[in-house]
Amino acid sequence: RLFLYTDGITEAFDPRDNEYGEDRLRAFLARSAGLGHRELIEAVRADVLAFCGTASPRDDMTLLVLARDAAR
Repeated sequence: RLFLYTDGITEAFDPRDNEYGEDRLRAFLARSAGLGHRELIEAVRADVLAFCGTASPRDDMTLLVLARDAAR
């Protein structure tokens, strides 16, 4: 499975101007490895928005999951 995202995910900021960042995303993805593709996208989106709290996202947030079925 390949997870693609735009910088609006990692460069999202909370009200104190802390960045969501790649480390936080990487840790979230590791904890969420068992989720389905759609669930993973929604979970990342929800986590970023929860991190932002009352701060509005400054950039677009685009997510894409590509997966292939096991070879037959």
